[in-house]
Amino acid sequence: MENKFFIPYVIEDDGAFKTLHITHADVITYYFGGKHLKVYMVPNYDKQVYEDVLHLIWAELSNKAREQKCKLSDGHGGFITCKANCKSCSRTRCGLPSSLDYEQEVNGHEIADNSADSIERKILQITLEGLFSKLRKINPQYADILEGLYNEMTHHELGLKLGKAESTIQEQAALALVLAKKILSE
Repeated sequence: MENKFFIPYVIEDDGAFKTLHITHADVITYYFGGKHLKVYMVPNYDKQVYEDVLHLIWAELSNKAREQKCKLSDGHGGFITCKANCKSCSRTRCGLPSSLDYEQEVNGHEIADNSADSIERKILQITLEGLFSKLRKINPQYADILEGLYNEMTHHELGLKLGKAESTIQEQAALALVLAKKILSE
């Protein structure tokens, strides 16, 4: 009799139930990569497939964890990912929701409403359109990345759209921001 290996399929939304033809009773909580995830355990008889899929899952969880780490200046116009322990850090990490109530109650910071009025928003829109146009002439890839980020796309989504690795998108986004600052200062 062959060994059965169970591959954890991460359930991210309710659409997976219909796609996989499963019910909530088939889903378990699985501790993986320092997180509790809702998963469906898919039976498999091939050990190599099992190991390959687990490797991919670990890589994806590692990428998500890296995205939430702070980006620090490398002193040469670029950025590096912070290596410090986030649990002992006082900074609000990238990718995490901010709470204005928390800032006011815990840190005593009074948050002013600095939201732009319609004229300011139009000026910002015109400025960004000009920036993207100039950037597209110099480096179309950088323009695509910054426009994607402006439209709230994640590095992962941009990587899929542009056919590049997520880490490459992160590096190019930092370089694109440096170039954008240079263009805006001219």
